[in-house]
Amino acid sequence: AGLSRVYESLDRTADLVQNLEREAAISTDEDEVLVLLLQAGELAESRLQDTGRARQLYLKVLERDPRYLPALRNLGRLYHAAGFWDELVETYKRELAASTDPRVVAIRSFRVSQLLEGKLGDDTGAERFYREALRQTPDYTPALEALASLHGRRGRWKELTEILVTRGATLQTPKRRAEALLRAALLAFHRLSDSAQAIQL
Repeated sequence: AGLSRVYESLDRTADLVQNLEREAAISTDEDEVLVLLLQAGELAESRLQDTGRARQLYLKVLERDPRYLPALRNLGRLYHAAGFWDELVETYKRELAASTDPRVVAIRSFRVSQLLEGKLGDDTGAERFYREALRQTPDYTPALEALASLHGRRGRWKELTEILVTRGATLQTPKRRAEALLRAALLAFHRLSDSAQAIQL
């Protein structure tokens, strides 16, 4: 620790990163090891601009604790900047496994869906995670709108009608609710030939 302070005071970042790794290698405190490796990775990323080394250090953290959120978030940022979409999806999934807050799970599920649909062309996987977002937070508008768009693009009119009805119930103003229900009714009538459902809506 003393040597690290010396390197930091002298602005010798490369030596500081190496020393943090050495300290992590000899430490018997698992929590301390995680913090030291994370700090080394952040220094490699921010001061040395060495994203490859930073990525290796974050992965070392995750080998010890696969659900260590600070390392997952840092790694996700690097993958996003580099356009490593498959790796980013896997990182987001690990974040999902580590999260218990329904709102956080909904947001992360939505981001996974966006990557699967927009970057990887996996509509089926995207739908699954949009639905997971809505299972966690039923009124999460971005997921409702994205799932509606996905169903419309795939010609899945029954599912789109159901989503529009659900979305209509979450809208704040009577005018917007009426517009959503009208769109659902028109879909039911024209695409599903279901005049009874259209009248009910």
